[in-house]
Amino acid sequence: NRLISIIFVLTFAAITSCGTTPSAPSSECAKTISPPIDSLHSADLAFRLGRTLQSEAIVAGADHTARYSHVGIIIRQANGLSVIHIEPCRDGDERVKCETLEDFFAYDKAMSGAIARIKNLTAEQRNKIQQAALSAASSLISFDHDYSLSDTTRMYCTELTEWAYSKADITLSEGRCHRLPLTAEPVILPQDVLKRADVVKICEFTY
Repeated sequence: NRLISIIFVLTFAAITSCGTTPSAPSSECAKTISPPIDSLHSADLAFRLGRTLQSEAIVAGADHTARYSHVGIIIRQANGLSVIHIEPCRDGDERVKCETLEDFFAYDKAMSGAIARIKNLTAEQRNKIQQAALSAASSLISFDHDYSLSDTTRMYCTELTEWAYSKADITLSEGRCHRLPLTAEPVILPQDVLKRADVVKICEFTY
């Protein structure tokens, strides 16, 4: 617990930093990421383990089963698949992002990743989740460095997914959350979503 507290102190002291960009993997160790694009739906979830100190602290603050530090919502439109998510970045725009699946899982951002699905969502529910995510992407919502669920003008990644799913009357985390050092409120972590009984992992990868 003391080690985790130290990690979080360091993390929150530098929480607006995006970290450094690692060198690209060599051809010997590079792994081609080929998610089953044609089988993915709007409202599927994209998880990744980032390469920053903050990412390590988030995983350490969960439990021994935690593998991912970040999550976004996949949407399917006429021009292809995108991931809507939000993350801290000292030197960039901290509003909600809408980027390609390839960019979300880029080597400089991810050590590993997964795509998962909540089973038995109806087409109407998927549409409501997608519309909520798109609305957030066009809003002025910025990253919430206080990690507070009570302020919807600022959000962190799992808060955004929780909020979008709530528009389809789904409590994505089912009430699970964690008390972490230096946060005033309990925080929803990616692992809290993956503990759902109705989650199915479509694919996983590690660089």
